[in-house]
Order: sequence, then C-alpha cells, then structure tokens
Amino acid sequence: MDKDVYGANTDKDPKGFHNRPRFLNSGAVMGPVAEVRSIYKRALELVEKEHRGGAGDQLFFAQIFGEQEFVRETQRLSSQSTTGRFVEFLSNALGGSESPLAANQTINNMTVIPGRQYDFGIGLDYQSQLFQTMTHSIDDVEFVSYNDTESMSQILEKHSSLRARPFGLPVDIQMSHGPLWFSSPGNLTGDTKDGILLPWSEKLDALPEALDWYDIPLATNLYSPSVPSLLHVNGD
Repeated sequence: MDKDVYGANTDKDPKGFHNRPRFLNSGAVMGPVAEVRSIYKRALELVEKEHRGGAGDQLFFAQIFGEQEFVRETQRLSSQSTTGRFVEFLSNALGGSESPLAANQTINNMTVIPGRQYDFGIGLDYQSQLFQTMTHSIDDVEFVSYNDTESMSQILEKHSSLRARPFGLPVDIQMSHGPLWFSSPGNLTGDTKDGILLPWSEKLDALPEALDWYDIPLATNLYSPSVPSLLHVNGD
C-alpha cells in the first residue's frame, strides 16, 4: 500500500489503527493441503521443542515466516551484482532501503541449518484482497452498494485517496456469477428424505436468483481498495 495511504501519520500510530498491514495473522490460511500441512508440521515441531504450547499459534507461524524471509533476503543479497550491491549500500546508508535486513531494522539473529526447510512458500495478503483482518481495521472497511451513486459520491468525498485511482466493483467480481447463481429452492414439503435441500426460508427463498453483485452491500477496504472474500473478526 502507498506510504501515505492514511495521510501524514501513516505507520506512526502507536495504537496501530493507521499503520499499513505488514504482519502475519494466522486466523485465515489458504493453500494446497500438502504445503499447508508442512507449515503446521513445522509449527508443531517448534511448540514441542520449545515447550511453549501456551504461547499461541501466531507466535510460531510468525517465526516460520520470519525465518523464511530472512533466508530469502540473505540469498537475494548474496546473488546481487556489483552494481546491485553498491545501490543496496547507498540505500542502506541513506536510510531508504526497504530490505528487512537493512541497518535501520531490528533483526533477531538466526543460525541457518543446512538441509532444513525454511521456504514454505508463505505470502501475506497485504492488500486484503482475499482476507480482511478486522483487528485495528474497523475504520478501514465499509459496506458499499456499488449501484448507489449517492453513497459512492459520499465515500469519494470522505476518502480523498480514492480519487486518484479507479474505484468501483472489482473486475473479477463483475465477471463472476451472481451471488445466488448456485442456489436452489428450500425444502418446502418438509420431506426428510431429501437431505440435500435446506429448510424453506420465507426470506431467503424470496430473494431473486437474478440478484447482481451491484445490488448488495459488499464489505470493502477503502484504503486498498479491495473487496475481500472473508472477514476475520476478532480483536479491537
């Protein structure tokens, strides 16, 4: 996200409400089962080795991710050309380097053990396009009706940063099936033999199948901007 996405105080809020997302949250995970299993296996090894089962899962997942990024960045720096190393040196000296191993970063030293797996292919959803963690983000999200021009105008007036970029229903959602395309009528007869159908709902079954994504309010991160598929609701 832009360095000034929250204005002049971006990344300077001691309570974290106006800081850009950059930390791992273990509440929402997606990936191939075999690869995700290897991450949980490594986390379990750390729990058993350090006897800190009460420390919480997030500590160990953050450690796994941190070790992965340390090794990746070490390998990147060691493979740079002479010019690349000189540019990195200047950026580091001037305090503008974004490397996690830069001199202005606090780093816990680690010993890389040959043969041990450190790269688990973990990536973070910094734009909240898939998962929106609501911790310290309650003011970032609004439910937006994209066919309501008056409401859209009010949002643009309130969030000036949106004026510099296209703001509307994301293209991938526009091109997808409608929100109720997979639905089927509820079990009106009450026949228990048909266990596939949900019970008939007077409100849900009255919804039109032709309902469009423009017609319903969608949770939207107004600073990305993005429409996440899942909200992880916990914390402040």
